[in-house]
Amino acid sequence: MRKVFNFVLLMVLCVISKPTIVGAQEVAEEEGMTFIQLLLSGGPVMYPLFLCSVVAIALIIYFLFSLRETRMLSSPLISDVKSALSEGDINEAITSCKNSKSEIASIFLDGLEANDQPMEKIREIMERKGSRTLGNIRRSIEYLNIIGVIAPMLGLLGTVMGMIVSFNVIAFKAGLGNPKLLAGGISQALVTTATGLPIGILAMSFYIHFRERLGGISDLTADTAEKFIDLLETTKNKKKDF
Repeated sequence: MRKVFNFVLLMVLCVISKPTIVGAQEVAEEEGMTFIQLLLSGGPVMYPLFLCSVVAIALIIYFLFSLRETRMLSSPLISDVKSALSEGDINEAITSCKNSKSEIASIFLDGLEANDQPMEKIREIMERKGSRTLGNIRRSIEYLNIIGVIAPMLGLLGTVMGMIVSFNVIAFKAGLGNPKLLAGGISQALVTTATGLPIGILAMSFYIHFRERLGGISDLTADTAEKFIDLLETTKNKKKDF
């Protein structure tokens, strides 16, 4: 399912971005402007749009590498903790968690360090830690959603500003008699819209993708934590028997 989503997303982005970029470059060449100059003709709104694009790309790259099941739910760690608890060595399990950078390690660690508490208390501590850890990741993903909303609105703001410039030219500079005077405002209006929409589509598409990926990881984290609690309870019961 993820492979299908990634393929469809790539095709959509190609369809959206290619005509826009190619068309912009052709216009730039015909008018004697470079592509960068054409983008700058969008006016001051292009600066926050550029910032949005940089932040969106940085977040996408970060989550592509960090928001992975193999990283958040480290199989070697789970195996080491399971082996240590099976042998009744809680200290070894704690050491393994401290040496791991995966998110599940911090959840295990809180439960192990509270092993002298009743099991219900340990469960509560781990659930609170898991909710906080996954909640922080979820809030980070929300930044893509914010960019997906703001970028098209900034493009629309640039469009309105460009139209205001054009109407001022018509009203005060007889722009109808000299179409070149209208070019600045119209260019600003079109360039900002053509920039804001692809940024918004890109950010929203990956936001949905990462949100679904986090949902799957959350379910696996809950199942793994539940098995860990059962194993820890068994280990504690064995120690009581001795």
